[in-house]
Amino acid sequence: MTDPSGFEFNEQPRAREPVLVAGFSGWPDAGEVSSNTLRYLTSGLSAKAVARLSVDPFHDYAAQRPTGLIRQGRLRGLELPRITLHFADQTGGPDLLLLAGPEPHHNWGGLAAALLEVCDRFGVTLIVTVGGTYDAVPHTVEPPVSGVANLPGVIDRFQDRVAFLDEYRGPISFHSFLSRRAAARGLGCLGLWGHAPSYIQTGNLAVVERLVRTVADILEIRIDRTGLRQSSAELLRHVDDLMAENPKLKTYVRELEKDYSERIGRLDEADRKVISITPFLKRNDDPSGPRA
Repeated sequence: MTDPSGFEFNEQPRAREPVLVAGFSGWPDAGEVSSNTLRYLTSGLSAKAVARLSVDPFHDYAAQRPTGLIRQGRLRGLELPRITLHFADQTGGPDLLLLAGPEPHHNWGGLAAALLEVCDRFGVTLIVTVGGTYDAVPHTVEPPVSGVANLPGVIDRFQDRVAFLDEYRGPISFHSFLSRRAAARGLGCLGLWGHAPSYIQTGNLAVVERLVRTVADILEIRIDRTGLRQSSAELLRHVDDLMAENPKLKTYVRELEKDYSERIGRLDEADRKVISITPFLKRNDDPSGPRA
């Protein structure tokens, strides 16, 4: 059954004051942090697929092409991008709607309207978006997670668990666009960003583990992160091995550690509602990537 929002539902579960957690591949997915966080939450919470939305109104297939499978000269498969909605029933915590898909190339207003219609239908009380951004941080420290809120009440609610951005002006992601549209309806939105070292361009599971832990803490949900922690540790060991073989990389990381330590030392305003972590958004060699 196709909903007026454009979503095609195969099931419409009864949700108890659910939270929508959304992540998008593409520009706001540095280190594959956003897509892997949604993938891990969906799997770890045994969430079931309840709806999907065609990306055709929002997607540029020339900019991000589908994947095909050809064997012995025959086209065997075609993998198209899709937007999926999963549902996880939580005992002792809020029910979750988990949305994953590519960031829209155009018609942002149309996708935001569709998502907010779903929020209205299920009585969503909060939207949490998760993203990844490259940053000048070393892999040897716990990955920072920054936050952006659309309403003062969201900052008041989570100020003890999230370091909110103090100031930023620049390009935005669909996260911020959705956040503004949600604010116009009085719906709170919390954007979480995991900061990945700019020199690790593969899927950064260390940042994913940190972001999953943050989401679980904020929403008070239980999820086993044992496998994710092990994969994260394996990645970091591999990077350490590369450092041992590459003196230039080792020197670079040690310089990042020193700079990071100095910046952390200046963040001594823990009693403020908004903690200034603007310096962490400064890129070193790579100016690309999302920031808000």
